[in-house]
Amino acid sequence: MRNINFSLLLIVLISTLTKASEGAEYASPAWMDNETIICVKYVDTVKDRLFGWFGDITDARSIVVRQEIQIVSMDIEGKNEKVIKSIVIDYPGQSPKWREEVFKGVRFIRFISYSPNYNIIAFGCDGAVHPIFIIKDSMTKKIVEEGFKPRFSPDGKFLQYTSSDDKIWFYDFDVGENKILIENARGGPWSPDGKKIAISKKIGHDINGYLYDLETKEEEFFGFVVDWAPNGKLIKGSRLLLNPRVSPDGTKIVGEPHSDPIRENGRMNYIGICDIDEKNLKVLRYYAKDK
Repeated sequence: MRNINFSLLLIVLISTLTKASEGAEYASPAWMDNETIICVKYVDTVKDRLFGWFGDITDARSIVVRQEIQIVSMDIEGKNEKVIKSIVIDYPGQSPKWREEVFKGVRFIRFISYSPNYNIIAFGCDGAVHPIFIIKDSMTKKIVEEGFKPRFSPDGKFLQYTSSDDKIWFYDFDVGENKILIENARGGPWSPDGKKIAISKKIGHDINGYLYDLETKEEEFFGFVVDWAPNGKLIKGSRLLLNPRVSPDGTKIVGEPHSDPIRENGRMNYIGICDIDEKNLKVLRYYAKDK
């Protein structure tokens, strides 16, 4: 009887040595429409080892036991967050196990694009593999085995992406096929009329930016372009936001805030939005160490 009681006591004691908690990070914001933002959310379930400082009892103070990668939407005030897609990775014994085999090897989502005409979400992945997936009518489909930064054409008929060997490809949704558009280049944003794309090329030791005409195949040296506003304005960057994306009506920018201008009391900012002229910056999601 004493042995049984001692065993129960030991189980209870061990169970109190850990506690589970969740933390969330956000990244890669883009637009669905003028009032709705889409982005990636990483939710880690962590077990904190309460007595991790006793030498050899544990190798670390805490361990991640599950990571959930979500694609979520929210309004421009940061409210009404909704989960569109969830990818769950378990860590039994710290060896990752994907609950959906199609996502095996995926650890991050790096770039999201949305086609309002076809109501399709496309996203690129990073990790041991680099596939591109689309979500349509709640169904997820892998359309590219390896590619980066998928971008829809303005009419939504094509998806442009770059392969690891620096080739720009088009995925044609009407025929369901991929074809090479430009070699020795990396793709960027489309012009609002769909007639040009911004590209970058490595020339010797330099990387230069060009505007590529899809009809004439001519290239115009211009410099790096991160997005293309509906009024034709080329966005070369932002002093407030990393990876800025312009809203469909051209009035706002969403992105990942630079740390220095708005880091306060150890707060790390994830999603920010401001006017096209970079006024009225508002942080929609952040992580605070004291919370």
